[in-house]
Amino acid sequence: MNVALLKYYIGLRGMNLTQFAALLGVNRSFIYAKLRKPDSFSRSDIKLIMQTLDLTPDELLNIFFPDALTKSNDN
Repeated sequence: MNVALLKYYIGLRGMNLTQFAALLGVNRSFIYAKLRKPDSFSRSDIKLIMQTLDLTPDELLNIFFPDALTKSNDN
């Protein structure tokens, strides 16, 4: 997962992490915990983030699955 890119998109939408957490309906500490262990994001977390930030499928892949994109481009 590319945590820096997620933070970039949050900022691009004019939010900080506290505001982002509020939009997701979770506590700010929940977001910080997830960012420390990015593999802990569930499918429903990812879907909600995609909807909240209005991410395209490519943006979502770049954030959550950057290694998969690199491997597919190597072939």
